[in-house]
Amino acid sequence: YQHWQNENIRIQAEQKGASNQFESAKLKKEETFARFMKELEQSGFTDEFTYKEAKLSDAEMEMLQKEIQGYYSSLEVLAKQIEELNSELKDKEYMD
Repeated sequence: YQHWQNENIRIQAEQKGASNQFESAKLKKEETFARFMKELEQSGFTDEFTYKEAKLSDAEMEMLQKEIQGYYSSLEVLAKQIEELNSELKDKEYMD
């Protein structure tokens, strides 16, 4: 009989812990959703649907990311070329 009482107490404690965990997760989800909706509103979107309509697809995001990487690569090459030209012209005199 004692064994079953202890088992019952353990199960009740686990159930209470699980219930508390569930309530905590539920509250966190609600807070996160409220924050998301507030951010949407501050960004000029009327609702989640408008946001999803304006959001770029993964393919578009990847394409833009590649363009940005290409831009920075070109920028780096041009900066090196400018540096090389400056070093070549360092000892030269400017003539009109």
